[in-house]
Amino acid sequence: MTTKRGNHDKRQRGSMAILAAVGTIAVASFAALVVDVGYVLLTKAQLQNVADTAAQSGNLELGRIYEELGNFDPSDYHLTTEDRARVIYSVNTFSQMNTAGGEPITILPQDIIFGAWDSASRTFVQSDTGVTAIQVMARRDSVANGPVNTLLASIMGRDSFDASAGAGAAIAPVRTLPAGSVDFPVGIARAWFEAKDSPCGNSSAVMFYPTGTTQGCAGWHTFEIAPANAETLKSILHDIHEGRDPSPEIAVGETFFEFTGGTVDSALKEAERAYHSRMDADGTWQVHLPVYDRHDCSNPQGSIRIVGVATATITGMVTTGAEKQITANVQCDVIGYGEGGGPDYGTHVGLPTLIE
Repeated sequence: MTTKRGNHDKRQRGSMAILAAVGTIAVASFAALVVDVGYVLLTKAQLQNVADTAAQSGNLELGRIYEELGNFDPSDYHLTTEDRARVIYSVNTFSQMNTAGGEPITILPQDIIFGAWDSASRTFVQSDTGVTAIQVMARRDSVANGPVNTLLASIMGRDSFDASAGAGAAIAPVRTLPAGSVDFPVGIARAWFEAKDSPCGNSSAVMFYPTGTTQGCAGWHTFEIAPANAETLKSILHDIHEGRDPSPEIAVGETFFEFTGGTVDSALKEAERAYHSRMDADGTWQVHLPVYDRHDCSNPQGSIRIVGVATATITGMVTTGAEKQITANVQCDVIGYGEGGGPDYGTHVGLPTLIE
């Protein structure tokens, strides 16, 4: 005979079994969710790495395109179909070297956006003209590369997740310039750039000698070697003439160069020898130069902070007679090497800088 107590115990054990089963399902579901969310987050981090690498490789190819075209203003240049194809190919060459969730990643052409990066407002403007930056989207979803399959969450009815990551890279003004890159021991004052709406075109002429005037808004330096004087300057110019590149690395805002006044007549003959040994067939010499922190054009003296990097073409050098002159034109939108992120004085880094 079953007692009421026995029936109660059976019912209680049955309820506990149901609760245990429900609890087990809940714990298993939660564990499945945790495992799969972790897997999706890992895949998303891998997609971010793919996007970063792809953006930089695509922008590096953009820099190569401009370098091949020579010194010109890309603000007026419209990317051709061939240019776009080169960038897209470079993006995918590197994206497919990496995996996200075990899958090599292809980036669709529509996920590669061309445009320009405004560092002041930190905005990206889409355009096919004046392109200095690209944005890319690396994704795993039904559109590209397939969604991320779940490991355990299918017991909750979720078979897959979508994941994506974006990145951008820009050809940026120089922030650091490698050692050996400053070709001529002259700097241009910040004041020269501040006085002009644009340093390019007809207003690009600058005098490296004589200095101390609005047109000669420049000064001689001996890199980081003190004291700065004509004898040290002659030694540096001799090294340049001999094919040695004595300049140290420039870190904009951190590096200080030693400057000397404009009267360096005794060093001009060495300057001319360096010019003739380095000039191109057309008689010009393109040089990378520091921009120093002066808001006037008086002859600089002593240790002065470097605030940027510029490029100029020396067009002529007369070092004898009464009319001694060294003339040059500042060049804009030059693609060089180094690290980007500095103030814009017309020289940019061909190696791309991530912008987001």
